[in-house]
Amino acid sequence: MYKRVKDKHEDTRKKYREYAEIYVDDKAEALAVDPDDYIQGSKMYIIETAELYVLQANRKQWRSAKDGSPLSEVTA
Repeated sequence: MYKRVKDKHEDTRKKYREYAEIYVDDKAEALAVDPDDYIQGSKMYIIETAELYVLQANRKQWRSAKDGSPLSEVTA
């Protein structure tokens, strides 16, 4: 995983969060990224499938930039 931090924030609970662009190799690695560590609008690029996901804060979910679907488990 590679991450480029663009900004940082500390909320009222003293939780440190970052606004970042994150680059991961595949969906399995993407699923391991904790959305609670990032600010709404952070972006995650999955290199293997050329997908872009953006963080939706109120549900703490990574959502597809293409159709808004949530990042889901890897299926065989």
